Amino acid sequence: PSRGLGDVYKRQQVESSEIVEFDILSSKVNQMTTQIKALLEQNDRKQQAIAKAELRALQAQITPHFIYNSLDAIITLSELDEPERVVETTLALSNFFKLTLNNGNDWVTVKQEIEHVTSYLQILKTRYGSILEYQITIDPKIEHVKMLKMILQPIVENAMYHGIKHSRQRGVIHINGRQQEESLIFEVNDNGVGMTTQQIKTLQKNIRELDPTGVSGGYGLYNIYRRLRLYFGETAELKIFSQENQGTTVTIILPLKTDVFVEKRDENA
Repeated sequence: PSRGLGDVYKRQQVESSEIVEFDILSSKVNQMTTQIKALLEQNDRKQQAIAKAELRALQAQITPHFIYNSLDAIITLSELDEPERVVETTLALSNFFKLTLNNGNDWVTVKQEIEHVTSYLQILKTRYGSILEYQITIDPKIEHVKMLKMILQPIVENAMYHGIKHSRQRGVIHINGRQQEESLIFEVNDNGVGMTTQQIKTLQKNIRELDPTGVSGGYGLYNIYRRLRLYFGETAELKIFSQENQGTTVTIILPLKTDVFVEKRDENA
């Protein structure tokens, strides 16, 4: 069975002896181990707080221009006398921000995450019309599994603005989600302009080195990768496969986590 950090440091405690000098030394060692444990726990809480702050900064960055463009689309629909589409787009916008805020919680069900990205795609569809199509296929068995929120929407945004918008053909985005053994797997595929081998290498290098200064057209992916590392360490993965003029597929692999884990993380953050 796996052992927690506390178990590790408990095993490192030095037992008392009958020699005074050894007792003094063992006492100092025990004090040091306790201090190290406290520092590690403090650092973990700090990293979780940073992750939350970065997510909120990302949300604030997305919100203004997204609201302006969405409201412009709603006004245009109103001027075209299409009340049903006005209502549909307004509800999608409302639902998008409701799920974005999520009462300040960083964890949602897969179903909520899909509703969030669907609302986003509905608004994009209103704005771009026939140049965008999308399809979402999610295994119903994972709908109520908890996951870190706002993982899919930044990938879709990246696909739209850095892939499809630069392509001369109709854009298509496919989102697939399933469980494989003890992991959740999500794939976001687009038929945009894709990337050259060198562009992929540069993007992957900058993302994995956690260097936002070198990320061009992939800050959303950088942000996702950083959050995955802070919350899951090496147990989560972000994979990018792309071919020039043929599109891009981004794959996210998340470990299955229980509600207990989620609540504990939220308390520490």
